Amino acid sequence: MRQSLSQRGKNASGSLSKSLSYEQYVDKRYGPRLIMTGDSHATFVDQGVRGKFRNKDPRQAKSPYKFGTGTGKKGGLTKGIRAWRDHKGLRQWRDRKTGRYISYESQAFLIARAIYNRGLAPTYFIEDTVKRYEPEMFEMVGEALAQDGAEYLIEKLNVAFKK
Repeated sequence: MRQSLSQRGKNASGSLSKSLSYEQYVDKRYGPRLIMTGDSHATFVDQGVRGKFRNKDPRQAKSPYKFGTGTGKKGGLTKGIRAWRDHKGLRQWRDRKTGRYISYESQAFLIARAIYNRGLAPTYFIEDTVKRYEPEMFEMVGEALAQDGAEYLIEKLNVAFKK
């Protein structure tokens, strides 16, 4: 997953990448489980977010997330954009009409407004990683089941021969 994020250029500060982890275990009722965890915005980066008015990418229509629902904190996007801009090291922009530099605060507001209106395109870094390793996971599960089955049969046969 970390490699997928980096390849897609979605690893500005590295905090999302560092937060990603997974846990494998076998549930007695449901069988093998793979639990992936990460920062709260990992699913937004993965599945994208629909904009308030129009989308940047047609795949955003499938996203369960949407800007403009009123559930988020007011000004939270602009604050996050400021931090992202600082990590990216974006240069100051010039106003097209006057030629003057736009303040960093205005720059963050303009970026946040564009994201709010147009949304964020999905990266599918989680989904693609799962699809890429799915055959290996099924192979590992198959081998584990075969080994468990063999051990079970050996145990039952040994019990049968001891009687």
